[in-house]
Amino acid sequence: MKNTFILLAGIAAGLLLASRASRRTFKKLSEKADRAWKDPNVQRAISQTEQAAKDAKAAAESTVSTLVDQASSVVDTAREQVTKVSKKAQAQVADAVDAATEAVERQSDTN
Repeated sequence: MKNTFILLAGIAAGLLLASRASRRTFKKLSEKADRAWKDPNVQRAISQTEQAAKDAKAAAESTVSTLVDQASSVVDTAREQVTKVSKKAQAQVADAVDAATEAVERQSDTN
């Protein structure tokens, strides 16, 4: 029983000392992180990064807008060309139908 008590007391003392050391270590790390975050050089780098991101966003928006306008223009041109070709094809088909009808009528007149 005495050995169990000594073992448990040793474990408790070890945990207590370890948790105090951990808290101190955590506090030191926390303070270092806070100092680093508040460092003017870090804040300047953050500001520069934010500005670079905003500039990149604006450039991307401009490029996308230009590409959309170009694509729209190409689509409009293609639509006009398809309409012209379609009308020309319809006229040629109508002429072919008329010619075929005349040929059939002439053939029936001769018979």
